[in-house]
Amino acid sequence: VFASIAITPGLEIGLFGLPYYFPAWIYGLLYVVYSIYGIKSQRDAIGHEAHLGGGIAGLLLAIAMQPQFIEANALPIACILIPSILFINN
Repeated sequence: VFASIAITPGLEIGLFGLPYYFPAWIYGLLYVVYSIYGIKSQRDAIGHEAHLGGGIAGLLLAIAMQPQFIEANALPIACILIPSILFINN
């Protein structure tokens, strides 16, 4: 999902059965926040570290393969990477 956010400008995500769509980068940001919460709380048996790490790895791989998308989608990419990097550094 993170890679598609980096590559596809204007990607939108809808909720099942609802006619409402919102920008995919908002979903990505919410997923990062949820993953950070899941890592810190450790309330379930989900590998939040692995899921977040895989998403970030996919995003970075997509950027490495298509670097021109950094310029076109700098804000969505930053909205996903900045909170992730700040969390990793803490």
